Amino acid sequence: QEYSAYAAQQDSTRDAAPTADSNESDRQASASDAVSTWAREVELAVAPVHYLCVSDVTDGHPADGARDGRALSAGGRELKVLIVASRFGGMRQRERQQIVNAVLSEHIASGALHSVQMRCWAPEEWEEKGSPVNLGHPCSFSSAGEGVLLGEPLPLPGCTE
Repeated sequence: QEYSAYAAQQDSTRDAAPTADSNESDRQASASDAVSTWAREVELAVAPVHYLCVSDVTDGHPADGARDGRALSAGGRELKVLIVASRFGGMRQRERQQIVNAVLSEHIASGALHSVQMRCWAPEEWEEKGSPVNLGHPCSFSSAGEGVLLGEPLPLPGCTE
């Protein structure tokens, strides 16, 4: 009888596990949808875009910050954004970043976005740097103009690296 009770408990635990996995899967899909939405918003704001790579580099540290007040939300995403647009030609880096920040400001203010590291370049600047494909992490979302040739990743340390 003891064994039967133990086996029943193991079966119920095993049956519950897929629910936890599916919840995690749902969270990941939701985060992926959010990243795609944010990327499209940025893309529209600086169109025409020569190249865009948005990497979700969320490592979980916003949860610690939410507990002690350093972060607005435990679930805030962390992004690295590489955006290449002809619109950036002749602009100072700060002006370029202000455009992107203005697009994402609502998401930052809500806590949905915890941090955004970005490189905003005109096509010529990007090509001078070897046309990096990303900022050291695979793209969660990317788009490229026709005929765009990509180079190697350009590592960009995160705020906790």
